[in-house]
Parts: sequence; structure tokens; C-alpha cells
Amino acid sequence: MRELEDLMAQLPLSEDLNRAMVEWDALYHEFHASHGFEAKERIQTCLSALTLDHLSPDNQVSQLSEGEKRRVHLASLLLKEPNILVLDEPTNHLDLKALEWLENYLCTFQGAVLFISHDRHFLNRIATSIIDLSSMTHHLTHYAGNYDDYLVAKKKELNDRLDAYEKQKEEIFFLKKYLKEQTFNPRKVSPPKDANKMAYDRHGEKHANGKRKMISQAK
Repeated sequence: MRELEDLMAQLPLSEDLNRAMVEWDALYHEFHASHGFEAKERIQTCLSALTLDHLSPDNQVSQLSEGEKRRVHLASLLLKEPNILVLDEPTNHLDLKALEWLENYLCTFQGAVLFISHDRHFLNRIATSIIDLSSMTHHLTHYAGNYDDYLVAKKKELNDRLDAYEKQKEEIFFLKKYLKEQTFNPRKVSPPKDANKMAYDRHGEKHANGKRKMISQAK
């Protein structure tokens, strides 16, 4: 933009001047959309909030401490304003003032934030949903709400599963008892009173088939 301004100051009224003005106008809108005019102020605000304002712009990142490196990296991500922020333990190396600023920033962030954190207060303040990776099933489960909401839902889910487990144990007990009774104390078909052996055989076969079916279902 500065180079074009210098060029336009030297050009007479011509097509070249018009082309330079059109190009300058396009660059101006791109610069404005990228918050170029507020860039220095935004950078200074972010560095100050993350307690990095003591650093000189000439500092090499490789010369910084691990905590300073993490905060510089976090600042660079926030200043880019991406559509999706992926953060791993973002509260590490932050003092209370920096943590409060980060929480307020993320609460007003327009994009999506996917983060891992062991900070329960941070989870309750920022998270709107929790994704739980089960150590038993290795499956992912989504829970709406913050961390406290997740704990309530998780406890209810566990209680429901324990209730189902107890009911299942009770059902298994009665089924085993039934199978034992049918196996070792079979109920015989009463003989026909009119000595109709053919009807007795048909009735007996029907009874046996029904019994086998019930035993199979029980198993």
C-alpha cells in the first residue's frame, strides 16, 4: 500500500494511475478485513494479557523458557483467529490474570474450540460439551454441557448400568434354576385315561418339543 501511494504520487492522470488506485483499493480492503490497522494494538494486548509484554520483538523464540514458548505459541494461535482452535492443556504456565483473560477470550470466540484440560474450573467455564473416551470400551461418547453436567450424566449412566447388571444377574439365576429343574426333574406327561396310546404319543411329542424350545430359549 505504501509503495503504491508513492507510485501514485508520481503518476500523472492516466490508465496506470487508475490501475494503481484499483490495486490500492483492493489491498486496503484486504488489510482492513485482516484487522491490519489494529494489529499492533491487538498483539500488544495479547502479549500483555499472557504476561509476555516484557519480551523484546528482537527476542528469538529458541532463547525463551518453556513457559514463555508455550505462551508465545498460544498468542500466535489466538491472533490468527482461525475457524477452529485445537488446544492441549492451554491453562499450563498461565497465572490467574492470564487465565481469566483467556477464559473471557474463548467465551467470546466466534469459532469452534476443541481442547483437552485437567483444569476443572476452566472446563466448567468454557466447555459446552464433553467427549469421553471410555477406558473400558475405547469408544467415544458425547455429553452436552460442562464438566459438572458430564459428571451428573456419567453417574446416572453408571447407576443405570449397575441396575441393569443386577437385574441381569437375577434373571440368570432364575434361568439357571429353571434349566436345572427341567433337566434333573423333568415333568412327565400324564397317561391318557382312555388308553388312547396314539393320542398319548402325539401329546407326548408335542410336550417334548415345547419343552426343548423353552429350554433352548432359556439357554
